[in-house]
Amino acid sequence: MWKRSHSSIHSLSIILLTHFMKELGLGLFLIGLLSLVLPFVGLKSMLLTWVDQWGPTMAWTIRGGITLLGLVLYLAFRNRD
Repeated sequence: MWKRSHSSIHSLSIILLTHFMKELGLGLFLIGLLSLVLPFVGLKSMLLTWVDQWGPTMAWTIRGGITLLGLVLYLAFRNRD
């Protein structure tokens, strides 16, 4: 009986973790995508203004990295629910 409840708690924690990772990935992807598009329309994101302090090349690298990380997390955990 103890193993059964321990197993169901473990299953629930895995489900919650995969759901969280999928949502985190989607959020990072959308924030990254928005930060990639906004400069072309003449706007700046308040969340990622700190990346501009390192120069344009590093700023674009960070924006692209955030977008790519979000996409990878979302795609890795999307079908695990």
